[in-house]
Amino acid sequence: MPAANDFEPSSRRQSVSIVVPTFREAANIPALAERVHAALAGSGIEWELLFADDDSGDGSEAVVAELARRLPVRMETRRDPPRDLSLSVLFGIALALELDPRNRTSRQNMAELRRRQGRPEEALASFARALSLDPNLESARAGAEQLRKTLRERGE
Repeated sequence: MPAANDFEPSSRRQSVSIVVPTFREAANIPALAERVHAALAGSGIEWELLFADDDSGDGSEAVVAELARRLPVRMETRRDPPRDLSLSVLFGIALALELDPRNRTSRQNMAELRRRQGRPEEALASFARALSLDPNLESARAGAEQLRKTLRERGE
């Protein structure tokens, strides 16, 4: 169960990362970025458009770099094979979660994402970071213990 302070309306601004997986979409990126900007400008929501590219090689990176001069957009390129839409989505979500490393919930979510991706060492590191932010975060402690147990059973 989330702690009460995870949802305090307080002074924290709402923020959103919109993850868009891309592969050879250079021609379509500007229109999408402009539409998102038009929809969110003046909303009071802090936003970013995060393109998770599958190593297109079509100039997408240059297009996003140009847009980034005036809009909150960025592109991260996933170069590890295979090219895969779902892997690019997960890659983008992982990057978006990294935006607030002080948020214990983000750290725990990152740990779970990495565990599901089959990246146990990175998952354990994320659980440890969540626990360093809140040593009483029982769900992170339990997740790390379960992952260590699974690794021991596999002989890893």
